[in-house]
Amino acid sequence: MDANIQKYQAFVEVADAGSFTKAAERLSVTQQTLSAHIAGVEAELGVRLVNRKVPLTLTYAGDVFLGYARRFQALRRTMGQEFLDISRDERGLLGVGVASTRGHMLMPATIARFQSEHPG
Repeated sequence: MDANIQKYQAFVEVADAGSFTKAAERLSVTQQTLSAHIAGVEAELGVRLVNRKVPLTLTYAGDVFLGYARRFQALRRTMGQEFLDISRDERGLLGVGVASTRGHMLMPATIARFQSEHPG
């Protein structure tokens, strides 16, 4: 998994768990590793995302970043599914060459049948 995607997942887990310890357990990493991931994102963005006290809370920037992180995760899942469908020939593009006079007669029914058998 890409390192940036891991950072998004790590941040979402911290936000959902409300704790570095619980999130680290869920992700099967050490608390120090998880904290370093979040600190790296904070350094990259130049803002503090998490108030590191008990109970753990997100800053305003953390709330905004959480929205992006969740959308990135959803987009990554969608992309993964789409490429899985392509690799299984369940989705793709079909090119057909036919003379226009025959095409007007044959293609509407043929395309409709093909689409019903292969919806992707």
